[in-house]
Amino acid sequence: MQKEIKTLSAQIKKALQISEDIEIDSGSLSNIVIDGMGGSGIAGDIFKNLYTGSLPVCVNKNDQLPSIAGDNTLLISISYSGNTEETLSTLHEAIKKNIVTLVISSGGKITDMCDKYEIPLCKIPGDMEPRSAVGYLSFTLLGIMENSNILSGVSKSAKRLMTMLDDPDMCFQEAAEQLAKKMRGKIPVIFSPHEYSSLSYRWKTQINESSKQFAYANVYPEIFHNELEGFECSGNSAYVVFLKDPDAKNQYSKQLNFLKKILVEKNVSFSEIEMIGDSNIEKMFTSIHLGDWVSYYLGIENEVDIKRVDLIEGMKK
Repeated sequence: MQKEIKTLSAQIKKALQISEDIEIDSGSLSNIVIDGMGGSGIAGDIFKNLYTGSLPVCVNKNDQLPSIAGDNTLLISISYSGNTEETLSTLHEAIKKNIVTLVISSGGKITDMCDKYEIPLCKIPGDMEPRSAVGYLSFTLLGIMENSNILSGVSKSAKRLMTMLDDPDMCFQEAAEQLAKKMRGKIPVIFSPHEYSSLSYRWKTQINESSKQFAYANVYPEIFHNELEGFECSGNSAYVVFLKDPDAKNQYSKQLNFLKKILVEKNVSFSEIEMIGDSNIEKMFTSIHLGDWVSYYLGIENEVDIKRVDLIEGMKK
């Protein structure tokens, strides 16, 4: 898994090459549905956070299409393996309804469906765990969206991002290892701004899969209306991580300072991590990269096989 995490910069470069000639006619679209589960679905969550246009965007994590899917919908089906049961089910439904569809996958049954029904396929490299292919999955999608004038600034941000990821002075691994040691024996609770909801969720799911333990994610300001009360009786079982955008307005500083005061009173340990980068894409993916390393080192602390997901695979049989 360590080797795969290190490939993020190379994945981004390759993904933009794969997507460079793919463009969607977005003029008549009424909405966008991005369909995917687990490590494949996170690409949709990331896009939804980054998109600032007027089209409704639905990230579907179900075995049926959402009710908004119709004649003027763009469906993007993402399955790294190409064999995800729920994604295959929704693609069958989309074919019956003649919904315009694009597929991102490395192979499997879904590529056979693309051949049979002449569905455009963006084929990405395989032989990785889906959760490790976040660069391939996300930047293939983001590149297509930039080509289609649905997103802007992707290529420019990607160049700066790759430079940061390849810079040894960034010390992602060292920072992650230190944080993982602090988390050992605790339940990680990851908080991010609402506009970066996919970031805290990514940290959570990586800790679930790679570290083999529970973790929780939520966003502020929502946490001030429910989760805050959870610290009343949590003791010191949690370790809280605040992911913060240093360029954001300080409209929640009062609430966050109050929460940190409560954590100190309740003897709950926490860390504050400022995102780095000039754009939301850079901030998102440098923070994702750090979180992936945290989950890796926390898995080492837990003395587990980081790569294997036996419970998930057992459920699929």
